[in-house]
Amino acid sequence: MQYHRRQDAAYVLNTQEKMILLVEQDDAVGDMFVETISRKFPDYHIVRLPNMVAALHFTRMVQPALLLIDADLGGGGGIFLYDLLSRRSNLTHVPAIILGKQLDGSYRRELAKRKLVGLSLPMDTRLLLSTVKNALRGA
Repeated sequence: MQYHRRQDAAYVLNTQEKMILLVEQDDAVGDMFVETISRKFPDYHIVRLPNMVAALHFTRMVQPALLLIDADLGGGGGIFLYDLLSRRSNLTHVPAIILGKQLDGSYRRELAKRKLVGLSLPMDTRLLLSTVKNALRGA
């Protein structure tokens, strides 16, 4: 697990601090998202996890304010992870944004069925930040 600001997992689990969960397998992309989002939203603790298993385990213990999920995750992909997480009672109403290199028509249709926002990489930083802001407002 990789944490932004604090390296202590117990801190994240035992705090009431607002948190955004980023599930991103690519280190460079994940670091860029963490840096960009944390500058604009300093009141949120950004937690970056590298895979689906870590996200499933972590979210049994905490409820993030927002999920940012890599569309290209191994083990089924971002939509599959979202489907698993959204079945949990503590995560039913948590907004999610799916981030992917190529979100084609069929993938976008799957996003639309779930009323999810999808952002294609590379993306404009302003678009990312405004999408995150809108999602957090609706949370």
